[in-house]
Amino acid sequence: GIYGGIWLLADYGAIRNRAVIRGESDITLRVGFRWEVQVPYSIIEGIHPFDRYEAGDDRSDLSVFGDPKLVLLLEQPVQVEGLYGIRRTVSNLGLRIDRQEAFVAALKQKLELPV
Repeated sequence: GIYGGIWLLADYGAIRNRAVIRGESDITLRVGFRWEVQVPYSIIEGIHPFDRYEAGDDRSDLSVFGDPKLVLLLEQPVQVEGLYGIRRTVSNLGLRIDRQEAFVAALKQKLELPV
């Protein structure tokens, strides 16, 4: 009861404060305390609207509220780390990101993809 409520409040704060980190060679995607994954830019194939993607077992949905809006397509699988040491190997990441247009533009510029 009370512990669960405290955890949910802490997780909500972490969702807001544990942002996406764009480094020189990779991008770190974090969803509160739930999921974290580091993706080297060199394996990112592209980023597309979610409606252009067919669901499968090789996708990890990193959105918290509602369906993803974007799918990050990868050339090779990465390992997503979750609560309690849970690990999943996936080839695509479903994302729901604030300021989506700015994120997509910055990522495409880094990857030298057409905007």
